[in-house]
Amino acid sequence: MPENSDTDQSHIGTQKPVDGRDATRSLKHSFAIAVIVLALIAGGVFLLRYAREAFRDVVTVDAPLVTSPVPKDGSADSSLRRGLGEVAPDVTFEAAEGESVRLFDLRGKPVVLAFYASWNVASLEAVRLLSDQAQALDKSGIAAFAVASLEPAEQAKFFVERGGYAAKVLADESGAAGEAFQLATLPAFFFIDASGILKDRQIGLLTQEEFTVKAFSLLNP
Repeated sequence: MPENSDTDQSHIGTQKPVDGRDATRSLKHSFAIAVIVLALIAGGVFLLRYAREAFRDVVTVDAPLVTSPVPKDGSADSSLRRGLGEVAPDVTFEAAEGESVRLFDLRGKPVVLAFYASWNVASLEAVRLLSDQAQALDKSGIAAFAVASLEPAEQAKFFVERGGYAAKVLADESGAAGEAFQLATLPAFFFIDASGILKDRQIGLLTQEEFTVKAFSLLNP
């Protein structure tokens, strides 16, 4: 019995040395797990991006949208050109906190209106366009507004703030302003000079360069 006891104690006091091959296998195993995790993250990002683009395409197709400029050769519907060179409709827009903005009260400075809707992904490019040019427009004395069509002012304000847009936003909840401007599709831009004359309009998207030319040409009557 004592001999067995001594033998047990000798086994307990002896530790098996760490095998370098085991450490290498453990390191390789950890590396493999890290690679798999990174691959899953990359795959998730790709799928999210693909889903977002697919959703954008669906909305763009379903939404009433004209993405090309109105032809200058007179081939476009004459109703799209009716009112150019005439006094713009005297409409009133809703602003947040129950305030309102009357177009007539903006006389004395050029005005740019960009009608959009938060559900129309393509027309949101108009809001982004105004946001990118917001600082330059303000410095030039041009009053530029993104107008939410058929949406309440508070919702429009929340949407712009959540998206981090710098554009000033108004709302045409009743659709009366859109009707006065013969709004048929989104997005739509209206360029009004300091005397209240509707100088130009654009049904559909504009490039940054096209928007800049149209907006700042209002400074040269």
